[in-house]
Amino acid sequence: MAERTGYFEDFNVGETLDHEGEVLLTKDLFTRLVEVNGFADQAIHVDRDYATAQGYRDIILPGPIIYLVVFGLTRRDVSWIGLNVGTDNMKHRAAVYPDDTLKAKSTVIDLSEWHGSRGKTHGLVKVNTVGFNQDEQEVIDFTRSVLNPFKYSG
Repeated sequence: MAERTGYFEDFNVGETLDHEGEVLLTKDLFTRLVEVNGFADQAIHVDRDYATAQGYRDIILPGPIIYLVVFGLTRRDVSWIGLNVGTDNMKHRAAVYPDDTLKAKSTVIDLSEWHGSRGKTHGLVKVNTVGFNQDEQEVIDFTRSVLNPFKYSG
């Protein structure tokens, strides 16, 4: 992937961004994420017997943490120098388990003016992001709105 600067003009509607990197959710990392983020009191995230009785094959990662991990994979390409102003239409498509690996892909869906206080220096970039597991199964998708600065010539 070519180096991206992140300026508004660097994006094109319809462009697909295959984000580099992936996150392997080892059992240790999975447990730490659940504990640190306050989900250890919910059986579905810590008790395998309970989770399998609910129809899952193992404990599952909480949705907000799935979003955090996938969002993190997109930052360099989408919002490294931008300001995040919104997330919309988030859908969790499949459970995420210990030892799953997550990766992400985004598509630029809109480029527009911003009518707020930064409208003279930033444009609005909207992307639809999909998070996948190691089997290419969609686990989450959402739309993000980011204010990216304009390039200034000379």
